[in-house]
Amino acid sequence: MQDGKKITSTQHMEVSYSKGVCKLAIDKVTIQDEAEYVCEARNQYGIATTMAELLVESKQMKRFAHAMNIITPAMSCLRGI
Repeated sequence: MQDGKKITSTQHMEVSYSKGVCKLAIDKVTIQDEAEYVCEARNQYGIATTMAELLVESKQMKRFAHAMNIITPAMSCLRGI
């Protein structure tokens, strides 16, 4: 699910399941892909969920932050600081 909405495979996103592993692949991530993603598995024994938040940083924001000498924790990880 992306922000509570079920995801189906498209040219932009591919949902796959193999050998007990579910994967979501997003081609050419854009700011519109920024969301909370939830994977939910159900069977006769119950329900299991896991969540990940995708944060997208634009190239313009990186240039601005670099020009202003602004470093955020996320940017420092990207830059290896």
